[in-house]
Amino acid sequence: MKTIIFTLAIAMASLSYAQNQDEGTKFQGHQNLIGGTWKSTSGAAWGDGTPFKLYIEFEASLNGNIIKSQTKGNISEKAYEFGLRSEGIVSYDNEEKKIKFYEFDVFGNLTTGEVKYQNNSMYYSYKYAASKTNLILTDCWEFIDKNTYNFTVGVYDNLNNKWEKKFLETQFKRSKDE
Repeated sequence: MKTIIFTLAIAMASLSYAQNQDEGTKFQGHQNLIGGTWKSTSGAAWGDGTPFKLYIEFEASLNGNIIKSQTKGNISEKAYEFGLRSEGIVSYDNEEKKIKFYEFDVFGNLTTGEVKYQNNSMYYSYKYAASKTNLILTDCWEFIDKNTYNFTVGVYDNLNNKWEKKFLETQFKRSKDE
């Protein structure tokens, strides 16, 4: 009887440990980003010459069930003005069994999509709202080291793991100003 109770206790502890491990790794690609300010490197620009300057902060919330982000960037549709551009949430959708994101911007828009991890890199895929077609864009945070990510925005072929078209390439670095 003691053996059965001991075995049952070990099994329950192992199951509990495995569940906690799953919860802790649910957002494994975001873990390195949490708690830092990430700044795009200077000189980055869109194809039309518009400057690309973003500062992003990430934090875990609701006991690790969501990741919140706050982004500073261009807040003007007519000129370039730097300020709080958007706030976002990354969460696990229990029904679809996918990691999703929701980003609310200063212009009143909501961008939604899916996040996929490949090792320590992240791929945010979403329908581009300004497109008259069903253009799906991907923002890739390619992990380089604990302080650096290559950042690419474009059309990504998930099946063949390759870029079909790139609209922006830059880097994000952890700010040393903290």
